Amino acid sequence: MSSEHFEHLATPCGCIAEHEASQEPDEAVAEVRRADAARMKRAWRCPDLKEFAPPDEDTTFPAEPLSQDPADVDDHRTALDAVKQVQTMTGVRCATCPWWYTARPWVIQAGRAAALLSDGAAVLVDDNATAPLIEAVHLIRASQGAERSYSDRKRKENG
Repeated sequence: MSSEHFEHLATPCGCIAEHEASQEPDEAVAEVRRADAARMKRAWRCPDLKEFAPPDEDTTFPAEPLSQDPADVDDHRTALDAVKQVQTMTGVRCATCPWWYTARPWVIQAGRAAALLSDGAAVLVDDNATAPLIEAVHLIRASQGAERSYSDRKRKENG
Protein backbone atom coordinates (compact mmCIF):
# COMPACT_ATOMS: atom_id res chain seq x y z
CA MET A 1 0.00 0.00 0.00
CA SER A 2 1.46 3.35 -0.90
CA SER A 3 0.70 6.92 0.04
CA GLU A 4 -1.50 7.63 -3.00
CA HIS A 5 -4.28 5.82 -1.11
CA PHE A 6 -4.29 8.46 1.62
CA GLU A 7 -2.61 11.51 0.12
CA HIS A 8 -5.67 13.62 0.94
CA LEU A 9 -5.00 13.19 4.67
CA ALA A 10 -2.53 15.52 6.35
CA THR A 11 -1.87 12.79 8.92
CA PRO A 12 -1.69 9.52 6.97
CA CYS A 13 -0.54 6.20 8.36
CA GLY A 14 2.91 6.46 9.88
CA CYS A 15 3.59 2.75 9.33
CA ILE A 16 3.08 3.05 5.59
CA ALA A 17 5.12 6.26 5.50
CA GLU A 18 7.87 4.49 7.46
CA HIS A 19 7.90 1.64 4.93
CA GLU A 20 8.10 4.11 2.06
CA ALA A 21 10.99 5.87 3.80
CA SER A 22 12.83 2.55 4.00
CA GLN A 23 12.49 2.23 0.21
CA GLU A 24 13.84 5.73 -0.47
CA PRO A 25 17.32 5.60 -2.07
CA ASP A 26 18.24 9.19 -1.15
CA GLU A 27 19.27 9.07 2.52
CA ALA A 28 18.51 12.76 3.15
CA VAL A 29 14.97 12.34 1.81
CA ALA A 30 14.59 9.06 3.72
CA GLU A 31 15.56 10.79 6.97
CA VAL A 32 12.90 13.48 6.47
CA ARG A 33 10.32 10.79 5.66
CA ARG A 34 11.27 8.78 8.76
CA ALA A 35 10.78 11.90 10.89
CA ASP A 36 7.39 12.53 9.24
CA ALA A 37 6.44 8.89 9.82
CA ALA A 38 7.34 9.13 13.51
CA ARG A 39 5.23 12.31 13.82
CA MET A 40 2.30 10.58 12.11
CA LYS A 41 2.54 7.51 14.35
CA ARG A 42 2.56 9.73 17.41
CA ALA A 43 -0.45 11.74 16.19
CA TRP A 44 -2.39 8.51 15.69
CA ARG A 45 -1.14 7.09 19.01
CA CYS A 46 -0.03 4.07 17.00
CA PRO A 47 0.15 0.86 19.04
CA ASP A 48 3.34 -0.01 17.15
CA LEU A 49 4.98 2.61 19.36
CA LYS A 50 5.66 1.14 22.79
CA GLU A 51 4.10 4.14 24.58
CA PHE A 52 0.60 3.36 23.28
CA ALA A 53 -1.22 0.14 24.10
CA PRO A 54 -3.21 -1.71 21.42
CA PRO A 55 -6.83 -0.58 21.60
CA ASP A 56 -9.62 -2.84 22.74
CA GLU A 57 -13.22 -2.61 21.58
CA ASP A 58 -14.08 -0.06 24.27
CA THR A 59 -11.23 2.30 23.42
CA THR A 60 -12.02 5.48 21.51
CA PHE A 61 -9.70 7.94 19.84
CA PRO A 62 -8.69 10.56 22.43
CA ALA A 63 -10.46 13.90 22.16
CA GLU A 64 -7.37 15.85 23.25
CA PRO A 65 -3.97 16.20 21.52
CA LEU A 66 -0.81 14.87 23.15
CA SER A 67 0.35 18.43 23.84
CA GLN A 68 -0.65 22.00 23.05
CA ASP A 69 2.21 22.35 20.57
CA PRO A 70 0.58 23.75 17.38
CA ALA A 71 1.89 20.85 15.27
CA ASP A 72 0.45 18.28 17.73
CA VAL A 73 -2.87 20.13 17.80
CA ASP A 74 -3.09 20.24 13.97
CA ASP A 75 -2.05 16.59 13.54
CA HIS A 76 -4.54 15.52 16.20
CA ARG A 77 -7.39 17.48 14.64
CA THR A 78 -6.69 15.90 11.24
CA ALA A 79 -6.50 12.39 12.72
CA LEU A 80 -9.68 12.91 14.75
CA ASP A 81 -11.52 14.13 11.63
CA ALA A 82 -10.38 11.01 9.74
CA VAL A 83 -11.53 8.74 12.58
CA LYS A 84 -14.93 10.44 12.57
CA GLN A 85 -15.20 9.95 8.79
CA VAL A 86 -14.36 6.24 9.10
CA GLN A 87 -16.97 5.86 11.84
CA THR A 88 -19.60 7.70 9.79
CA MET A 89 -18.94 5.63 6.67
CA THR A 90 -18.51 2.21 8.29
CA GLY A 91 -19.98 2.36 11.78
CA VAL A 92 -16.60 1.18 13.10
CA ARG A 93 -15.10 3.09 15.99
CA CYS A 94 -11.33 3.50 15.60
CA ALA A 95 -9.04 4.24 18.51
CA THR A 96 -5.97 4.64 16.31
CA CYS A 97 -5.07 4.88 12.63
CA PRO A 98 -7.61 2.91 10.58
CA TRP A 99 -4.74 1.34 8.61
CA TRP A 100 -3.37 -0.23 11.82
CA TYR A 101 -6.43 -2.47 12.04
CA THR A 102 -6.03 -3.66 8.47
CA ALA A 103 -2.44 -4.75 9.12
CA ARG A 104 -3.36 -7.26 11.82
CA PRO A 105 -2.31 -10.78 10.74
CA TRP A 106 -5.83 -12.23 11.07
CA VAL A 107 -7.27 -9.45 8.90
CA ILE A 108 -4.67 -10.13 6.22
CA GLN A 109 -5.39 -13.87 6.41
CA ALA A 110 -9.15 -13.29 6.08
CA GLY A 111 -8.62 -10.90 3.16
CA ARG A 112 -6.46 -13.44 1.35
CA ALA A 113 -9.00 -16.20 1.94
CA ALA A 114 -11.82 -13.97 0.67
CA ALA A 115 -9.77 -13.13 -2.42
CA LEU A 116 -9.19 -16.84 -3.10
CA LEU A 117 -12.92 -17.46 -2.96
CA SER A 118 -13.58 -14.45 -5.20
CA ASP A 119 -11.09 -15.85 -7.71
CA GLY A 120 -13.15 -19.03 -8.02
CA ALA A 121 -11.64 -21.30 -5.39
CA ALA A 122 -14.45 -23.53 -4.13
CA VAL A 123 -12.97 -24.12 -0.69
CA LEU A 124 -10.39 -22.57 1.52
CA VAL A 125 -6.97 -23.97 0.73
CA ASP A 126 -6.13 -24.37 4.41
CA ASP A 127 -7.80 -27.51 5.79
CA ASN A 128 -7.32 -26.06 9.27
CA ALA A 129 -9.50 -23.00 8.61
CA THR A 130 -11.07 -21.91 11.85
CA ALA A 131 -14.66 -20.86 12.41
CA PRO A 132 -13.58 -17.23 13.03
CA LEU A 133 -11.68 -17.20 9.72
CA ILE A 134 -14.67 -18.58 7.84
CA GLU A 135 -16.93 -16.03 9.54
CA ALA A 136 -14.50 -13.23 8.65
CA VAL A 137 -14.54 -14.33 5.00
CA HIS A 138 -18.34 -14.29 5.03
CA LEU A 139 -18.34 -10.80 6.55
CA ILE A 140 -15.89 -9.54 3.94
CA ARG A 141 -17.97 -10.97 1.13
CA ALA A 142 -21.18 -9.57 2.62
CA SER A 143 -19.61 -6.12 2.94
CA GLN A 144 -18.43 -6.31 -0.67
CA GLY A 145 -21.97 -7.16 -1.75
CA ALA A 146 -23.41 -4.32 0.32
CA GLU A 147 -20.86 -1.93 -1.17
CA ARG A 148 -21.80 -3.00 -4.71
CA SER A 149 -25.51 -2.57 -3.92
CA TYR A 150 -24.90 0.87 -2.46
CA SER A 151 -22.81 1.91 -5.47
CA ASP A 152 -25.45 0.60 -7.89
CA ARG A 153 -28.20 2.45 -6.04
CA LYS A 154 -26.21 5.72 -6.04
CA ARG A 155 -25.44 5.32 -9.75
CA LYS A 156 -29.16 4.88 -10.51
CA GLU A 157 -30.07 7.88 -8.33
CA ASN A 158 -27.52 10.08 -10.08
CA GLY A 159 -28.56 8.92 -13.53
